[in-house]
Amino acid sequence: MPLLAALALWAVEIQYVGGAVRVTPGAGGSIEVVTGDAADSPAVLGATRTEGEALIFAPRFPFRPGIRGKVVFRSAAGVETRREFTVPAAAARPATRLEQVYPTASALPENQLKLYLHFSAPMSRGEAYRHIRLLDGSGAQVELPFLELDQELWDAAGRRLTVFFDPGRVKREVLPNREVGQPMMAGRNYTLAIDAAWPDAEGAPLIGEFRKPFTVVAADRARPSMSRWRIEAPAAGTRDPLKVDLGEPFDHALLLRELHLAHVKGAAAADRNETRWLFTPDEPWAPGTYELTAATALEDLAGNRLDRLFDVDKFDRIDKNPRREVRRLRFTIR
Repeated sequence: MPLLAALALWAVEIQYVGGAVRVTPGAGGSIEVVTGDAADSPAVLGATRTEGEALIFAPRFPFRPGIRGKVVFRSAAGVETRREFTVPAAAARPATRLEQVYPTASALPENQLKLYLHFSAPMSRGEAYRHIRLLDGSGAQVELPFLELDQELWDAAGRRLTVFFDPGRVKREVLPNREVGQPMMAGRNYTLAIDAAWPDAEGAPLIGEFRKPFTVVAADRARPSMSRWRIEAPAAGTRDPLKVDLGEPFDHALLLRELHLAHVKGAAAADRNETRWLFTPDEPWAPGTYELTAATALEDLAGNRLDRLFDVDKFDRIDKNPRREVRRLRFTIR
């Protein structure tokens, strides 16, 4: 090998940094990465880019912790350099837990429509209905209380799952309701049980089993109304929260998404078992008139909206461009 080529080979530095392979100096060259010990292992798919004098290879899919790989770098002059690397083991992380179930109340209506399960880390997909059970007062499992969807209803982060009670059993005058009956009966006790074996996105089980005991009360078949809301306005010049007593519990996710304070920046929250909405402004309150806006899609626990009851809701044709309707409530800060 010519002396200059040998010196260039000696000067090349190949590192595994931040999930990518970095060759310095590497501009003008090419990188091939192979994982596994088999002689015929295919090259890893990925993208190569140049940063100054460095050539960086980022795999299309992240390398698994602990996996071994080989790098072949060919410089612009045709000199080939080979190095081996090992992906560092993943740092220990806290076990995933089910942090909260909404509604938070210990008494739910007989026609409760849905539940929200909030986890501390992303969860696996396609496992939900094998690990969620509804138990009656004797500890026996209630048969098929939930609407088991092929496409589970996760948020974008994979940390919140929406679970519907079977609407066909909840809604009156629908065939499943008449033939099978409601999933829950007023006056009885139930427990939502979440198995510890439910794997998170990394395949690890939950830190432990989760149980939410609750009592079922009479069905809620009344349409919610903003006229029953009571506003506790803060004093001007403070950043005390605006408090809105809703008079009944509302759907947690919709409460934070569909209720707004017009033209004021700040943070919203719900407390008192989702019967109260709080808003803390970024800046102190100025005296004047303010306006709450609530989309008519806002629901109580039984799916009753501001503009219609769940029991009489029809399965209408879906409008590709639905018109957003709102209700307004004004108040004054002094």
